Amino acid sequence: MVEKLKNPPLEEVVCSFVFNDSCEDLTFYGLLHEKIKKLFPQKTKTVFNDFIYEEIDSKVIPKPIEINIQQFLNNTNNTYLDVGSNQISIHQKKPYSNWNDFSPIINTAFKHYIEITELKELSRIKLEYKNHIYFEQDVLDMEDYFHFRPEFTSELGSAAGPMIAGASFPKNSDNDFLRITLFSKEPPRDKKHFISLHLEYFSVNPESISIDSTTKWLDIAHDHLNKAFGLCIAEKLLQEFN
Repeated sequence: MVEKLKNPPLEEVVCSFVFNDSCEDLTFYGLLHEKIKKLFPQKTKTVFNDFIYEEIDSKVIPKPIEINIQQFLNNTNNTYLDVGSNQISIHQKKPYSNWNDFSPIINTAFKHYIEITELKELSRIKLEYKNHIYFEQDVLDMEDYFHFRPEFTSELGSAAGPMIAGASFPKNSDNDFLRITLFSKEPPRDKKHFISLHLEYFSVNPESISIDSTTKWLDIAHDHLNKAFGLCIAEKLLQEFN
């Protein structure tokens, strides 16, 4: 659905893989870049903050950690890889072309990553579509624009301030989940409202997905996300994207 629109609200598509083990030989970064530098000639380093959980005195305590990430970017900086010792994510920011163009990039990066690192068992696999939707009118009636939205009795009065609504839907015999999150954000100065529609498809049993079957899994994930977008957006808003 989203790929058929003339002016889709798609801000970024992210495909991420995390493995149970890590590659301790850090020379793999250079070896990987040699394989994919025609697609991603630029490279840089960044650090992400995250948490791990440790059990201390029978209590589970979060511990902050820093994750070193190597980024490989294309010449326009809108498509790039975030690469770590046990993870790789493939990003494309707007302008997003289509799944038939982006999917081979995912497959190429993933193929070279697992060949070089020799990692085999997934602990996470996820495909995300991040949509940014802007409105210029002062009053936004969500019912006119969204089928997926928060609902409440009119007796509460008019809603104001931040808004968030979310739900997860089991798929593939409960092995996968489609998660939809709709939330408001601070709009830019020339807009009155900013709504983010975040669509995610992920596996709750990633260990059961073989390396050879990831392409098929991602195609299924894309189909679910594409359909979900069309079901979340009302016809009035779809017309604005065309």
